[in-house]
Amino acid sequence: MNFVPHLCMKLLLLHLLLSRPSPAHAAPDAASDHEEQPVFLESVKNVTVTLGRDASLTCIVDNLGAHKVAWIHLDRQMIVSIHKHVIARQPRFFVTHDSLRSWTLHVSGVTQEDRGNYMCQVNSNPMISQTGYLQVVVPPEITDEGSSPSSLVVKERDNVTLTCHAKGFPQPRISWRREDGRPLKSSQAPVNALQKDGDELRLTSVSRTHSGAYLCIASNSVPPSVSKRVMLEVEFPPQLHVPSQLVATPLGTEVQLECLVEAHPNPVTYWTRQQVMVSNTSRITTYNLQEGYKIRMYLVISDLQEEDFGMYLCIAKNSFAETNGSIKLYEVLRPTNRPSLQKQRLETRPGNGRKSKTSKEVGQEASNSNSDISEIINLTVGPLDRTNAVPGGSQWNDADRATYAPGVARGDYETGMGMRRGQEPESRRFGVTFEGEDDFSCACHSRLSQGLVAIGFTSLAIRILSFSA
Repeated sequence: MNFVPHLCMKLLLLHLLLSRPSPAHAAPDAASDHEEQPVFLESVKNVTVTLGRDASLTCIVDNLGAHKVAWIHLDRQMIVSIHKHVIARQPRFFVTHDSLRSWTLHVSGVTQEDRGNYMCQVNSNPMISQTGYLQVVVPPEITDEGSSPSSLVVKERDNVTLTCHAKGFPQPRISWRREDGRPLKSSQAPVNALQKDGDELRLTSVSRTHSGAYLCIASNSVPPSVSKRVMLEVEFPPQLHVPSQLVATPLGTEVQLECLVEAHPNPVTYWTRQQVMVSNTSRITTYNLQEGYKIRMYLVISDLQEEDFGMYLCIAKNSFAETNGSIKLYEVLRPTNRPSLQKQRLETRPGNGRKSKTSKEVGQEASNSNSDISEIINLTVGPLDRTNAVPGGSQWNDADRATYAPGVARGDYETGMGMRRGQEPESRRFGVTFEGEDDFSCACHSRLSQGLVAIGFTSLAIRILSFSA
């Protein structure tokens, strides 16, 4: 840009004319004819600087002689300096020179108003000038105006929009992501997207899984990038799940009852028995483990006594609702003898030419293989639904019950009950597990010993595992 606004031109010419050499001291005309005119040795380089830093623009002139150098901020129509004198009333501007060739304009603590074109001008005849650009960049800054607050509370199934605005130069780019690195689950982003660009993040029909911290990140290639944390809280009534509704254990042992709760706001949780709140004692301890909106409630009873058996309720309530779950704690008798490990497999696979054994034969063989067990535990179950025999999910038919292999079981069973011989066993649903490469079996678990009793009676195979450590 090689022009000077009209006002600046008049002011500049006035200063330059007053500072030109007088005719009385001028050189003879012959000498003037041979005087070399000022020339620029190189152009003024453009400069980029961060807001608040210092900047400098250099103009290199050869054959300056008695002529003067001036700096002018064209965008502001402001004469900054003439030769060694600073004209602008800005203490942040000053000029240095080197052997009357390099004239450098210094700007300390630059502001955004300092951005623009600066002209280096020499009062030769004709006048010569060149310009350089001072670029002032500004790191991003997130503004509160127009941005979401740091904490938002919404109800489950509501729609919510998170907004974020930032200023800076160049204009910052906004992106959103979750602090925990999980997918955003936004209608504006692809499924499982971890980041979304734009000022707004729309969440439709929010659920509890949307709860958590969201980060609005602003960047424009000028360090540092900045972020704002928006905490989204989704409120919903308590929901309770009981992993084991039936718990069996002998006298004198320790037992742990557990309930799983999801709720927000945080619920009040406690245990009751016979409509009385359970309090901590020397044998009874209650405590919670919480992660976000998920809470695990525990009730631990040591040295079990007769009076400890019965029905327990775990209760959770917040400002929306109250809910509860029940756990029945009952006694199971200890075995008086534990025989050594035995494992017998009955080959009754289809197509092998052997006849499948009946439940009575299976039970009789199991009894014979454990003749040294003084206390036999009978597990009463129904046959498996062979049309849908899948591990872990098959249903027992209560209408067709039979007592199968005896033995002493181990582990933690929720759905079966062990009884002494002569008592009426209780029929429950049992899980299904694999006991071989292609065998199905019923795994009946309790906490009586180190053994396992498992009876498979599908069309694939029959297997009896009867042992106690």
